[in-house]
Amino acid sequence: MNYRNTVAVKLFLVPSLNNECLKSTGEHQAAFIQCLNPASLEKTFPRNTNPTLDGLATDPRSHSMAHRYLPYIHNQVLELAAPELPMSRKAMRERFLAEIEKGASGSGNPDEVQRNREFLALQNMLPVALQRTQAEQTGSNALIRFAAVTEE
Repeated sequence: MNYRNTVAVKLFLVPSLNNECLKSTGEHQAAFIQCLNPASLEKTFPRNTNPTLDGLATDPRSHSMAHRYLPYIHNQVLELAAPELPMSRKAMRERFLAEIEKGASGSGNPDEVQRNREFLALQNMLPVALQRTQAEQTGSNALIRFAAVTEE
């Protein structure tokens, strides 16, 4: 019997963070290299292309900027601005990680397990994207105000 992951999760994946990480501190570089294989990352996210939508259930209405993407981006910025906040998106990623590890220790597909681990590693690299903003006083203050006046 094959194990199949049953937990769905939305991730904010930015493949170019690999380049940012390599420019960052040695600590970030070492952590990223341990988590991701650059050849595998390039295979998963080829440069200058969009994902191939080969599913029959692809529906343009599922890609509304105002109702799908902007709220998701809002929540991602909130999570980065206030990482201590309990958020349902973080709980879902924890469940997803538990399912990945369950598949890794059972009869899960090793390629799927590795792919999902790489996706989570990319998600975990997102704080790198705000380093410049947080380093400047005005940027840091803006993120503090944003977190204080908004919610998931």
